[in-house]
Amino acid sequence: MAKYDYSTRKKRRRLFKQIRGVIIILLVLGLIVFGVIKLVKYVKKDREDPNIPSHEQELNPGEVVKPPLPGDPENPEETDPPAEPPEEKPYVPPVKPAGPLVPANGVTNPGHEDWRTVLVSAAYPLSEEYDIDLTTVGNRRIDTRVAPHLEAFINGAKEAGHSLQIISGHRTFAKSAELLENEVIFRMNTEGLSRKEAEVVAAQWVAPPGTSEHNTGLAVDIISMDFYMHHPNLEPEFENDPEAIWMKEHCAEYGFILRYPKDKTEVTGIGFEPWHFRYVGKEVATYIMEHGITLEEYLGVAK
Repeated sequence: MAKYDYSTRKKRRRLFKQIRGVIIILLVLGLIVFGVIKLVKYVKKDREDPNIPSHEQELNPGEVVKPPLPGDPENPEETDPPAEPPEEKPYVPPVKPAGPLVPANGVTNPGHEDWRTVLVSAAYPLSEEYDIDLTTVGNRRIDTRVAPHLEAFINGAKEAGHSLQIISGHRTFAKSAELLENEVIFRMNTEGLSRKEAEVVAAQWVAPPGTSEHNTGLAVDIISMDFYMHHPNLEPEFENDPEAIWMKEHCAEYGFILRYPKDKTEVTGIGFEPWHFRYVGKEVATYIMEHGITLEEYLGVAK
């Protein structure tokens, strides 16, 4: 029978105790770490949530801290009255005509403070015939005050090698009504529209009496002599003629603007007319043409 080795047994017990001690130490350290993590989270939450009472807040038994409500006297940030809207100031055009302003005759349309910028359109019609002094330029009558500027415009084109023809100037209410009726009939015959439909379309090209700039004597229709001789009707394609290109580029130098641009029909209510020019004065014309806007936009009444 083999003799039992007690030394080996003692070594095993000692090793077991050592392992058990290590395990206990690890458990204790784990509990300590866990407690520290929980404590840190609690402190962080306490700092971030102002509604959780801290050591600086004293609560009576059963008292509950509630978040401040809008309008609460203890919440001054919410009790401040709303800021009053800024006072509306009258619109001031960015550029004014040079010299003393002479009001337009007996009208209150936008821009009436100066006769050169008065706005006449379907939205702002004239209530009666415009009382103005007229002068003939190129067989067409126009406001006498505009005549020298129109003559300079025509002569400037001639010096640049372009021959222009003024085909329309001042119109009476009766003349506007006649031209509108002719356009209605033309649309009915060529497009097969009913009279009501034709009236709507015609009004986009020929302004009814009182809504036409031609009633003011400040607007003219100008085309090239070549186009005048070879086309029975005015067509937007005229924009491609050298004369149309020159007029658009240089009209502001003489105080005129291209009144109904190609991409502004929704603003003006009138279709593209590369032949229609309106006198507004050199300063205003330069601003409008350089910024690619309309008279409505310049006066701040565009819809």
